[in-house]
Amino acid sequence: MKEFVNRETELGILENAYSSDEAEFIVIYGRRRVGKSRIARKSIENIDDSVYYQASDSTPEVQLKNFKQAAKSSFPGVDRIENDWESILSYLGDQNAVIIIDEFPFLIESDKSVPSRFQRVWDTELQQSKAKLVLIGSSISIMKDKILSGGSPLYGRKTQGLDVSPMNIRDLKHFYEGSPDEKIRAYSVFGGTPHYLQFLDGQKSLRQNIEDLLLFSESNLNDEPEFLLKAELGKPGRYFSILDAIASGNTTQNEIAQATGIENSQIGKYLSELRKVRLVKREVPVTEKPNKTRRSIYIIRDSLFRFWFRFIHGNQDRIELVRKNAYENIVEPELNQHISKSFEELARQALPRKIDANYHRIGRWWYKEHEIDVVGLAEDKVILGECKYRGSKIGVETLENLKAKRGEIRISERYGDEYEYALFSRKGFTSELSQKAENKDNIHLFGPADLIPRKKGGREAFQ
Repeated sequence: MKEFVNRETELGILENAYSSDEAEFIVIYGRRRVGKSRIARKSIENIDDSVYYQASDSTPEVQLKNFKQAAKSSFPGVDRIENDWESILSYLGDQNAVIIIDEFPFLIESDKSVPSRFQRVWDTELQQSKAKLVLIGSSISIMKDKILSGGSPLYGRKTQGLDVSPMNIRDLKHFYEGSPDEKIRAYSVFGGTPHYLQFLDGQKSLRQNIEDLLLFSESNLNDEPEFLLKAELGKPGRYFSILDAIASGNTTQNEIAQATGIENSQIGKYLSELRKVRLVKREVPVTEKPNKTRRSIYIIRDSLFRFWFRFIHGNQDRIELVRKNAYENIVEPELNQHISKSFEELARQALPRKIDANYHRIGRWWYKEHEIDVVGLAEDKVILGECKYRGSKIGVETLENLKAKRGEIRISERYGDEYEYALFSRKGFTSELSQKAENKDNIHLFGPADLIPRKKGGREAFQ
């Protein structure tokens, strides 16, 4: 396993909570594989009065016995305490312990009374101590329903919430060497999930990493999407069909229903579940209000899942058949098109760092056959952007086409009257366009290096 990377913000929140003179009830959640457990374990490396317990899919009696065993190494006196959650937690509260319970949803699934038991001991004992109770869960829906929602016995008790997200492309340097473009290519395949990034070999090409880690049945991450979908959703058959449809370009609810054969009246609940586990997100044109428009599409959030469903799912037999040439025949012809989507996302993320403005919203816009990759709606101006991930330079014609789209976009709210244009190119720009941009303050040209910040904070800190 590679070195512990980044996560200073998350560790800082936990360390501040641990040093508090008050009781703390901390909830950590986020999709599987993002590094929640490693953050928690790292946070108590230098704390002796701590308990870390990872729950499992077992009976309530086994869970309690294993938790008591985990607590025993730091608190031998726990052996004398009665075998129930309230008594043990109360005892640990008297010791002002840091108590971390990982995969808390397993406790709930084995014993539905656990949230009520924890609520009682928090209200009557722990809240008056200096103890720190940390509950971690990968099942986002269970964590929200059983801890964070209004119907939960534990609702309103948390003092800190930590939503752990995948890493930024900035952190890829710890796992993969190369030029900014090479990092963008790797990020578009493996994303920012630490569990996936730890397997990358920075000395190998992207092709070699794809072959070693993803493409073939024996590759380390080849069955990762299947594993995660089964872990999150139990019987994932229909979810597989939906993700396959989205990866194939069916992105509206109606298109997904038609492609999968699932009734339109039913498809919404499946999409909702995929959104809960953060595998899919709903996107609306930047000029629309999400809760008031039906003009929405669905996209796969995770880069590795996007890659897997586009190139591997349904192609397994063909990959094995043409094994030696699988990359050339199946991946290479469409890889740049796949990468272009990540390139656009990174361009939208980079916009507020590269063009200073008081932004209200940043996204993309589409209507019928018209589409704009990057739109920044700011108080004093509107920025329109075009992204080209191709093997040739961008010329003046791309700028003129972008300007022409200005007449198509409809903005209901009032923003600044000034328009600026941002062009993002993999291979740079023609001399004619570069000269034009030099003479105009409202034309901005960016390459791969502009999409990768060197460090957190600071508008000029970029590679």
